[in-house]
Amino acid sequence: MANTEDDDRYAKVLRAEMAYRGITQTQLAERTHISRTTINAYCTGRTVPSLVHLVQIAAALEVPASEIVARAEGTAA
Repeated sequence: MANTEDDDRYAKVLRAEMAYRGITQTQLAERTHISRTTINAYCTGRTVPSLVHLVQIAAALEVPASEIVARAEGTAA
């Protein structure tokens, strides 16, 4: 399945949040109990996180899930 613009937008937000906090994909995988392969798929834009995974990732990054969605969807204030 080809990635979409949505996939890329979420990937950019996740990568930015991870970089800001100095967290690697491996560390995020460990903190969320999501496989590193899946985290990599989200960070490279191959797929968009499910709602459950988005909530887990947001908690690990200490950012509201709604903020990640708003930034990815271009509706952040």
